[in-house]
Amino acid sequence: MGFMKEVQSDFLGFLIKTGKQFPDVFTFRVGPVRMNVVTHPDYLHQILVAEADKFYKQKTSKSLVRKFLGDDAMVILDGDHHKRQRRLVTPAFHSKRIDSYAASMVELSERLMSRWPDGRAIDFDKEMSNLAMAIVAKTMFDADVLDNPDNVAEALTTFADLMSKNAFGGMQLPDWVPTEANREKKRALTLVDGIVADIVARRRTEGRDRGDLLSMLILTQDEDNNTLTDQQILDQTKSLFFAGHETTAKALTWTFYLLAQNPEAESRLHAEVDEVLGAGPNGRRAGADDFAKLVYTQRVIREAMRLYPPAWILDREPQTDVVIGGHTFKKGSKIFFSPYLTHRDARWWPDPERFDPDRFTPEQEASRHKHAYVPFGGGPRVCIGQIFAMMEATLATATIAQRVRLALAPGQVIEPAASSTLYPKNGLKLIPSAR
Repeated sequence: MGFMKEVQSDFLGFLIKTGKQFPDVFTFRVGPVRMNVVTHPDYLHQILVAEADKFYKQKTSKSLVRKFLGDDAMVILDGDHHKRQRRLVTPAFHSKRIDSYAASMVELSERLMSRWPDGRAIDFDKEMSNLAMAIVAKTMFDADVLDNPDNVAEALTTFADLMSKNAFGGMQLPDWVPTEANREKKRALTLVDGIVADIVARRRTEGRDRGDLLSMLILTQDEDNNTLTDQQILDQTKSLFFAGHETTAKALTWTFYLLAQNPEAESRLHAEVDEVLGAGPNGRRAGADDFAKLVYTQRVIREAMRLYPPAWILDREPQTDVVIGGHTFKKGSKIFFSPYLTHRDARWWPDPERFDPDRFTPEQEASRHKHAYVPFGGGPRVCIGQIFAMMEATLATATIAQRVRLALAPGQVIEPAASSTLYPKNGLKLIPSAR
């Protein structure tokens, strides 16, 4: 059975242990399947950029994701089909469009924070999941699920939970087997598809731009006047929701965990926020123009994503025999790369376990291999929403830090666990106190 037991019980731990023994590239077997992991930045550049057209998403992962996101979800498309869909979706993420979402990001952060009890622990991981959910629902559907939770929020939450459980859930029975898990999956998918399809139909009838991502997907067309069909919009909407919900939530969770552990960095961040926005309740609201001014805040978030990349493992499958670092990989091989491993390699990151936002000064970045840091992937498949995600995380972090200080509740053991994203295994409780 190879390393099936180790992989099923703690895939991340297995990769960390094996990666220390065999840097750059290693191979292991799970049952009859041979898996290959590459970590060297040169190899990542080859896979993601230089020869990207030779590497598609793995068939097994596409089959899993297709059940939830549909046949036209951009995250599972390859080749010319992927290029066409990406061209059609890209206008929704133009910088001016993203700037228009800034007010919602800040306003929802303030509303969530206003409910926090001063001096009493909160389930911070859950709070950040709620915040990311509210932001993606508002910017994607123009729906308010923070103060008016309804079936949209319930369906999307169930949908996200099921995706996470199924990503690394081990052996699973086919969908036609009437298990409780399969029935729950069918109910959630039917509900989500119905809700989104109804929203798309109403927007088609309205025929106007409501300023959200969905409006842009409906109205966009490429240079050949091609537009997205209703089914393509449905699939892309689910894809963008899942990609932009849990990943940003986890990035915020790990950011504030690390700030609570590093008072010097926290003080520097507070000083920057106070200088740019003003301190406490007397300060002004952050806006899109402040994104570029919050330089240290961005460095904090990027360092948090170095240590705890939400998208901790990604996969590819060569479409022809390829040679990577002197190793030959046959067509159809299963190749993985883990930002978690590459981001903690001492060859590229001195004292890699240490939290140091100054790793992301322009001078430090210029001296480092570009693909030693890949939280959003790279090349033609780089995350289409990375600017959106960074603005969301930066403005939310600044808004929270402007008003409160967050301390780690005592008695916790915080360690990362891996599912579809990297999350704190036992949750994270932080204690807010007014600044």
